[in-house]
Amino acid sequence: MFLVFRRVLEEPDVDQLNLNDLVQLEEQLEDALSQTRSKKAQIPMQSVAGLIEMEKKLREQNKDLQDQLNGARNPPNLKNNGVTLEFRNLADGEMILRRQQQQVALNLL
Repeated sequence: MFLVFRRVLEEPDVDQLNLNDLVQLEEQLEDALSQTRSKKAQIPMQSVAGLIEMEKKLREQNKDLQDQLNGARNPPNLKNNGVTLEFRNLADGEMILRRQQQQVALNLL
């Protein structure tokens, strides 16, 4: 495809080319320039598409992690021998008070 172009690059004297060779060389240069511009536009578009896909995956992972975190903060109620156990976020003082109450109840048994 780029035979004339290659020949011109190899020849030290371009003045010896005839009109047909010059026209063909011009067409080849225009084709090469067009391909270069197309590739130049294509590369950033591919990069943007890849970044959009990565953002989508990261958003999904973030949502999954947020769901896991919400599940860990608010676990579901559990039933054990007909007794419902509720797990809630309790302040440290309230937790200590509950443990003391449980210990007193166990001592009574």
